[in-house]
Formats: sequence, structure tokens, C-alpha cells
Amino acid sequence: MGLGVEQNGVLGCRYHHNLMDNGNKGLGKEMVSMLEEYMQQLYPGWSRESVTYKKYG
Repeated sequence: MGLGVEQNGVLGCRYHHNLMDNGNKGLGKEMVSMLEEYMQQLYPGWSRESVTYKKYG
């Protein structure tokens, strides 16, 4: 199943962006887990693997 561009992007406020990307307060892994669960609810069949670019196949 091919997924579209909308399944590969998420917008968040600066506070939550910092929690996820910069690991503020040690919550980065928890934020990624919450994000993945949210994306799976929006897009059945969504997985990180399905939206990860592979340069050589």
C-alpha cells in the first residue's frame, strides 16, 4: 500500500516540537510513541517504515 505525503508530516506547537526533537525533560521517546499512535489512528496501516525514504530501494 502506498501512502501519500500527508501521512509523512505532522505539525505541532513549539513546546511539543521541542519535547520530541530535543528530548527536553527526557520525554522524546514518549512523544514519538504518542505521535505514532496518533498517526495510526488517522491512517490505518501507517507505520514509520512505510514513510521512511530509502535512497537505494
